[in-house]
Amino acid sequence: RRVRRGRILDVGCGTAKEIIQLSQGGWEAWGLDASDRMLAIAGDDARQQEVTVALVRALGERLPFRDSSFDRLICKASLDHFAHPDAFIREAARVLKPEGRAIIAVTNYESLSCRLGRWLYPLLLRCRWMSRAERPYWEIPDHHTFRGHYDRITRLGDGWLKLRKCFGVSLLWLFPGWGRFLAKLPHP
Repeated sequence: RRVRRGRILDVGCGTAKEIIQLSQGGWEAWGLDASDRMLAIAGDDARQQEVTVALVRALGERLPFRDSSFDRLICKASLDHFAHPDAFIREAARVLKPEGRAIIAVTNYESLSCRLGRWLYPLLLRCRWMSRAERPYWEIPDHHTFRGHYDRITRLGDGWLKLRKCFGVSLLWLFPGWGRFLAKLPHP
């Protein structure tokens, strides 16, 4: 099935790797980030690859676009950095066309792999698989403002966006038998 091309916005695009690829695939690609440094890198990469992308410096909570401007919106690993995640959700709904779609990805620090990591931490230290000097992956970094967990994510767009799918990616997928174990667990 061929995906219909249109206008796509990556909020919190960083170095814009995704929108550069999307532009190469026929999308009119826009990237938005609050960091001048990230946008400079993104612009350099786009020029080197001879790709046209529009880069805008702004906050995700105040998108500088007209209503119904985009067919698609992505926000990957950025929502938990926003001061007002709910304001971003309202803005995302505003700039999307009526049949538009958003993909919003956040880290779930209450996932099974994070809970197991916290539980196994003393053993990991004793076996020297980890040191106290490194931040464990299950600890929420200080610069994160949003705690992404299933209940919060599923309620986040209430009144603004309709949730079609919510799924997780396990950080332990490389362990032998992990997929079979996860398949046997009840689904929320």
